[in-house]
Amino acid sequence: MIIIRKTILLIAIVMLLMSIGCVYLPSPDASPSQVVDIFASSNGIYYLMSTEYKKTVNENDFENKKNKCEPNWIRYEYVGIINGSEHIEGNNASVEINYLEKFDDGVLGDYDPLSKMTQKTKTKTIYLINETSGWRLKGFSCELRTK
Repeated sequence: MIIIRKTILLIAIVMLLMSIGCVYLPSPDASPSQVVDIFASSNGIYYLMSTEYKKTVNENDFENKKNKCEPNWIRYEYVGIINGSEHIEGNNASVEINYLEKFDDGVLGDYDPLSKMTQKTKTKTIYLINETSGWRLKGFSCELRTK
């Protein structure tokens, strides 16, 4: 009876993941750079935020933060980690990233079909902390948005 329940639960979980699309989660031994890359490639998943961050920001507020980026979330595009920029000191780490900030020259803003977007490459430092589940981001960064 217990085996049947576990099998049904496993099938339900697999079907759920297939229906919503799987997100690759890093292993606990993933490097800070790998965690930042995974966070960016998934357009930000709450699971990769630190325990301290989660104490003050719930998952709904986290999703809302993405929509309240200034400039707007769609104006950022993560390019990648700067080679050799990962620094680890004890349970703390930092990683330098490159990202594009896009600017619109149209009068209607982001939705002007005649506008021409210009972009500028910028850098930012992302800070992480090592927890029992692996490296986690200390704060949310709009700059970690991918296409």
